[in-house]
Amino acid sequence: MTPVLRRVLFALAAGLLLFCCGCQNNTDDKTAKPIADAFSATVAISQGAFSYTAEISKRADGTFVTTLKEPAALNGLTITQTADNCSFAFAGLNLQPPPSLLPDAAFSSCMQKAFETLLDSTRFVAAQHGTDMVYSGRTENGNNFTFTAEKDTGVPLTLEFPERQLTVTFSDYKATS
Repeated sequence: MTPVLRRVLFALAAGLLLFCCGCQNNTDDKTAKPIADAFSATVAISQGAFSYTAEISKRADGTFVTTLKEPAALNGLTITQTADNCSFAFAGLNLQPPPSLLPDAAFSSCMQKAFETLLDSTRFVAAQHGTDMVYSGRTENGNNFTFTAEKDTGVPLTLEFPERQLTVTFSDYKATS
């Protein structure tokens, strides 16, 4: 090999090394789940012209329980949502309508399906925005959503379904076992 060829190869190798050292792995790290398997929180729910406050809990088995606090007329209404059915309890009455009668746009169904989607890293895209992580996905029943959580703590901030005009704002979040 000639000295000129060696210098050219050395210069190319050095350039390649310097170029690659500046690269960062920008792939989404979705090995960690964006939300705990089980948690509780207080939420403010806005859907179109309606506003609610509620206590929610997600159990490790996927059951999602919402107990409305406001408006006052609905205080105590409990909605229990699973992947397959939904039940309502209010003032000692229990109702479990057939799943075919429940709209996919109901806020309890939207929330349950979004958190179910967030358990499967192949069904959402994650991106960092400042100090937050934003997860975008589509539920199995076709609802697009965006879930935002604090990057360092994983504490949920908002869950939004733009096409459903549904926004859920979290407070008092606690991971449970």
